[in-house]
Amino acid sequence: TIVRLPVVEQQRVKKGQLIAELRADDLRAELAEAEARLGESEAEIRLAEGLTVVSGEPWEAFIRRRLLDPLGMTQTVMSARELPERGNIATPYEQSHGSLVPVPYHLEDNIGPAGAICSTASDLARWLRCQLAGGAIDGKQLIAPAVLDETRTPHTIIRVLTADRERYPTSHFVTYGLGWSLMDYRGRLLVRHTGGLDGMRMNTTGVRGAGWEVGVDGLFRTVANPHVAYTDWDW
Repeated sequence: TIVRLPVVEQQRVKKGQLIAELRADDLRAELAEAEARLGESEAEIRLAEGLTVVSGEPWEAFIRRRLLDPLGMTQTVMSARELPERGNIATPYEQSHGSLVPVPYHLEDNIGPAGAICSTASDLARWLRCQLAGGAIDGKQLIAPAVLDETRTPHTIIRVLTADRERYPTSHFVTYGLGWSLMDYRGRLLVRHTGGLDGMRMNTTGVRGAGWEVGVDGLFRTVANPHVAYTDWDW
């Protein structure tokens, strides 16, 4: 059984103690169940622990060796704790009483696979290029196309709420793949995911018709950017 801990408690519990509660057996079934019942964060922790067991190295080292380094994502770090060692980093801001104020980076080390990695616009552009090119970059195939297709295949059904039907009248289904939200829009597949920590927001979206046509990767704030705030999908 997984218990979602409040953010403060997540930082007090040691990672090993948290991971000990997340068994690595039957990962695919556990992943689907966790996505449906408890959200993708717990599922990603389970998957990373399974990756550690299978590879024999921490998930952070595996991801860097097999993905980040081959992609050339040299400015990406596995935890906000590493940011002070880097220069020229962005400062998170949040609204408080009508004003924007700086806030400290939110540390997600205990649930690292679900949000601890910190990257840059240029590094994320390389990751997005790899996604759009079927797992290849600079002429080198890093990820098998079948693996990417599996991540974009429905694994968990998500109930479409009335508000969503009104917001997307041409859409008929919403599901969750492996790390991607999936839905149809005007006869095309919309692959997207949003996320955010204190002062940082992200929206990554791909639209697929005959081929991948659009990739959007950027920071957004609901108040500052109404287009990304779902007021008009045809912008």
